[in-house]
Formats: sequence, C-alpha cells, structure tokens
Amino acid sequence: MKGLIKRALVHTAAAPTVARLFSPLTTERATIFMLHRFEDPETGTPGHSPRALAELLGCLRRHGHAFLPLSEVFRRLADGRPALGNAVAFTMDDGFEDQLRVGLPVFRRFGCPVTVFLITDFVDGVLWPWDARIDYAFRNAARPGLELELGGRRLRCPLDTPEQRRLAVREVLAECKDMDGDHVEAVVAEVAERAGVRLPASPPAGYRPLTWSQAREAEAGGGVRFGPHGRTHRVLSRLSENEVRGEILGSWSRLTTELRAPLPVMCYPTGRTRDFGQRERRLLAANAFAGAVTAEPGYAEQGGSADARFAVGRFALPGNVADALQYCSYIETLKDRLLLRHSLSTH
Repeated sequence: MKGLIKRALVHTAAAPTVARLFSPLTTERATIFMLHRFEDPETGTPGHSPRALAELLGCLRRHGHAFLPLSEVFRRLADGRPALGNAVAFTMDDGFEDQLRVGLPVFRRFGCPVTVFLITDFVDGVLWPWDARIDYAFRNAARPGLELELGGRRLRCPLDTPEQRRLAVREVLAECKDMDGDHVEAVVAEVAERAGVRLPASPPAGYRPLTWSQAREAEAGGGVRFGPHGRTHRVLSRLSENEVRGEILGSWSRLTTELRAPLPVMCYPTGRTRDFGQRERRLLAANAFAGAVTAEPGYAEQGGSADARFAVGRFALPGNVADALQYCSYIETLKDRLLLRHSLSTH
C-alpha cells in the first residue's frame, strides 16, 4: 500500500505542469543512470527487467524529459550552454553480452542513446573479472552456507535462497574493493573452495563479455557509444602511477583500435570517491578526455569547475519507476535543500 501511495504522489508531483513551477532547481542539471546486468531467462542471469526499463523510458518521455547521449552531456558541461534542462542519460558498465542483446533493443525502441563502458581485457578474453567470479561462486554454491574472515571480521553467509546469495555477494564485494589485487585473488579462490564450486577457466554462459565485432555492429547501428572502464577493473587508487596509466590509457588504446568513434569519458572502476583522485583526474585531462563518471550518487551540473567534470555522479537505476522518477525530478533536490536548511537551523 505504501508503495502505491508513493508511486501516485511522485507521478503527480513530477507531472510536467507541476514540475515547471520548480524548473529553476533542475534547469542546469542532468540525471545519469548506471546499469549493469539484464535479466535473461536464457542464461538464468538476474538483473534489470527489460519490461521495467521500457516502462521507465515511456514514463520519462511522458513527463517531458529529454534523452541525451553522454557525449552531449559532457559537451554542455564544458561549454556551459545550452542548459542541460533536466535531461536524462543512461550508461551500462563492464561490457557483458546481455547489455547489447537484451538491453540495447529497449533503449533503441524509445530513441534513447546509451553508453557502454568496457573492461577491455574482459572483452579481449584475457580475464574474467574478479567480481563476476565471486558472483558465479555464490550463485552456484553446492553448500547451504559458508564462513569467511574478511577485513578483520568473520562473515557468516547463509546460501539457502537466491536473496541470501545476492546479499553474500554484496558483502564480499564490498570488502574486496579495499584490498590489493593479490589479496582479492586469494578471496576468490577461498570463496570458490568453501562454496564447493570449481571456477571455469573462461566465463561460462551468463557471464560472457560482448565481442569487438558485436560492439562494432552496435556502433554502426546507432544509439550506442563505448567508453573505457579500465583494462582489468582494478581500483585505481591502489595502483602505482605506471599501473594507472596502463589501466586508463591501455583501455582507451584498445577502444580506439577496435571502434570507429569511442567516447573519451572514463568510468572509474568501482567508482567510489576514494577509488580515484587528483592523479587520475590530471592524467585524463592531459590526454584530452572530456571527463569521467563515478558510482557515487549525484547529478551532472553546469556551472562547476573544469575539475568537476572528472567526477560526475550517477545514480544506480532503481528497481521501480517511482524512485527513478524522483531522482529525475525536482523532488530530490528540494528534499536535499530542505534537509540542509533544517540541519543549519539546528546548529
């Protein structure tokens, strides 16, 4: 019942006639959504529902939101004009094959451009990302639960239900993001052993990357561009300067070799504020990148510094239309300002 009430309230508050009254709050910003996997019955892959995505795109269109390619968002951030006009942009991270096969047709149906950020060693067949291997081990666990020592604490992971397995994946991935590469690999091996799972040498169905030929075909068909997400998906702040150059520029080199018009916007691996810094921003600026996106919640806002273009926030796409619509409307900004005013008045 609460969900239905919220849905009705958000749809009413975000209606164009009401939203126009609050347009000064949103005129110079855009909302960027971040997606990963798509639900795929063929492989049993959980993820975003194509039907729910279509419902959201239709709703955004009815509420008057323009769909902008990410390249145009960054052009307007750099130029300061024209106003972003509360537009919406979409991105997909990593480069799994379901993103083109399942997700891209939905975006094209609504004339909505999308950017796919590629882990280039994954697409090259050189590696299977560590986080995907952990996901595979938990999803295919032969045991009802396991225990792990991570980050100085003991994790007890019941695995009887799909939801428990998803929670276990989230907890272990969160711990691994603050480890160096060798330690992460040790965790991957330990999780697989304790789960009673033998990891395949290469990604099986449901975990396979798209291919360069598929990327070229999608690029030629329009509505999609590809950007760099690093070579190996390692956290940049934990790497040496030479390693960071290899991750960013090596990934970009593969894109420029394989594709006609890759997008010079970096997507930081894992994307938390502590996962990158001024070193990475300076490297990107020195190599003529237009900017970079993070995984921290936030808007693309005009009027900021040139440095701000190298840490543009994104929202993880919510599972329901009402929450997504709230991010795109003035409601979230108004709520934040009211909370800030309340905080200042109580201090």
